Amino acid sequence: MALEDELSCPVCTELFSDPVLLSCGHSFCRRCINDHWTSSRSRNCPVCRQASPQPPVSNLSLRNTCESYLREQSTRKERDGGQECQIHGEKIELFCQTDEQAICVTCKKNEHRFHKTQTLQQAVRQRKEKLKAALRPAEKTLWSLQNGAAQDAKISNYNQSQVQQTERKIREEFKKLHRFLKKEEESRIAALNEEEKEKKGKMEKRTKGRVRSLSDRLREVEEGMKDDDVTFLQTL
Repeated sequence: MALEDELSCPVCTELFSDPVLLSCGHSFCRRCINDHWTSSRSRNCPVCRQASPQPPVSNLSLRNTCESYLREQSTRKERDGGQECQIHGEKIELFCQTDEQAICVTCKKNEHRFHKTQTLQQAVRQRKEKLKAALRPAEKTLWSLQNGAAQDAKISNYNQSQVQQTERKIREEFKKLHRFLKKEEESRIAALNEEEKEKKGKMEKRTKGRVRSLSDRLREVEEGMKDDDVTFLQTL
């Protein structure tokens, strides 16, 4: 299941908006669950049908995750543009696991011919799965933290430690993704500059060769003009 599906409300199927958590462990948009209870005249969970006598609590962890996901999606769209290879102009469809670079098919045939690669979708899906795995412990402890069930100091400290570890893992995964994209950008720009430098060198070399050839020819003509009249006419 895609990460976006995990972050979607079961009622409206859209990304969670002001998510709340029921005592059964399922989350919904606050407005969606209120509308459902109003229309059905019961306080049952729309997913498991379990009764929810207690008021739903705000799912802050899920809300923060949804906001982070939206920011990341917006940033990625602005940064990726058409997702074309800066060197070959082809669509980027592969990920080099050896160099941790997003590459096109021509890159795979040339510079990354002997490297281990996978599809770009697989690489992104694996990173998303890591984020999903990091969220699960926080989801399990969130409800007990917010309804005040965990009053014991030792349990509270343990839960707080779990939340901090989860947050750290999420931040680390996003940092890795940002570093990978920054490295890929710098690599592509460097390759483009190197290609331009090589083309410029070849052009300068051809120009110098033509100038040298023309100079030699002019020098020969000037030397011939110094010959006596008969020799000069015979050489024309």
